Amino acid sequence: MRISLGSGRARLARAAALSGLLLTLATCSDQASEPGSVGDWVGTIAIEGPTTTVVNESGSVWGAAGHLVEELSIGVEEGADEYMFGMVTTLTATDDRIFVIDVQVPVVREYDHDGQFIANLGRAGEGPGEYGEPAMIAAHEDRVFVGDATGRVEVFAAVGEALESWSSFPARCCGWPIYALDAVTLWAPVKQWLEDADRERRYGVQKVGSDGALGDTVWIPELDYEQTKFQLMEGVETTTPFSPWLVWNPTPSGGLVVGTSDRYRFEMHHVDGTTTVVERSWDPVSVPAEHREYERLKTIAGRRRLNQIPPQWDGAEMPDHKPAYRTLIPTASGEIWVLRIGPSERQADCVEDPSTAELRELFERPCWKDAMSADVFGSDGRYLGNVELPELPWADGSSLAIDGDRVVASVIDEQGIVKVKRYRLRIPGVGTD
Repeated sequence: MRISLGSGRARLARAAALSGLLLTLATCSDQASEPGSVGDWVGTIAIEGPTTTVVNESGSVWGAAGHLVEELSIGVEEGADEYMFGMVTTLTATDDRIFVIDVQVPVVREYDHDGQFIANLGRAGEGPGEYGEPAMIAAHEDRVFVGDATGRVEVFAAVGEALESWSSFPARCCGWPIYALDAVTLWAPVKQWLEDADRERRYGVQKVGSDGALGDTVWIPELDYEQTKFQLMEGVETTTPFSPWLVWNPTPSGGLVVGTSDRYRFEMHHVDGTTTVVERSWDPVSVPAEHREYERLKTIAGRRRLNQIPPQWDGAEMPDHKPAYRTLIPTASGEIWVLRIGPSERQADCVEDPSTAELRELFERPCWKDAMSADVFGSDGRYLGNVELPELPWADGSSLAIDGDRVVASVIDEQGIVKVKRYRLRIPGVGTD
């Protein structure tokens, strides 16, 4: 069954009159569009068994781009240690607290929503209440869970007291968030190494408790796409810059969102076994030849420092356009933020010759950067609108914590200082802009 819908209430009502099923669907879609029913969204919704496919054809539910209004900034260039950030890779937020992992120290810091430092949770070490490489964090009511890349979870009270340690944690590192489903259960990513010659590893998500895995792993579905690769060294290949990749993240409710960035399409796998497939047309963003060459040199330089070998480039051609999206970020309120890669921007103060730079310099002072924005989709799969983003040091699911119109992010300000900021999402025509 296929349904064509606009965002207006009258049009939804006419469609709903076709059948009881349409009435339910239209009502849910109408509610999902609030606030912002002033938009001109047009698309088709196809229902086939447990799968709903939403094709976003034109317009948006909001009817205009949203924007982020800064409400809070934490972080200084010089001052007390608890307000100086080095490398914030992961954070999470509750209604009254913000928790931040600074891997450069390493330390897990806790702040209130006035920006006041509350406590350090644990410290570096190998004993109870300590961590070696804190990589993931989740919170539920008065409990905070810190996932260590060494395979442990340290559990703290929200006031900083160490409560217990879990020794069997399947997740390691990096870029994927973990979520607390309740006070004793985490929803966490896992990686399994395979002997299959075609695939070195596979990824999934799993419920985890104090004694380890709870139930079966939900493996990431296999999706067809093509990557361009170059030969790193004899018998070893790595992906070229701008090649598409498999993108996925667990969701706070215990589901999964997954897609491949060679097309504007992703799947929302829900806890009840149903799936929402979301599609949208897109105009590929071209990559200047100078940017492609710089990324080639930077990739070789980075691999040389990581692997201590002189990597090769076997003549593989890089794509001349950027992928459809960078990552998919599920929110606590059910929306999906799709981080989009915009036009290339040449930087003035940068590392001109990547072969002479250290890894940190390559990260901090590249000659090319990508403008970033987010396309926001409702829980029903409809396109809500676009939001411009500040500069993010890590454009993945761990550097943003989003719940409704509250956005907490690790950012780099105009002076190059790492800060943690809280924003309020404003939509033109809805509430106070």
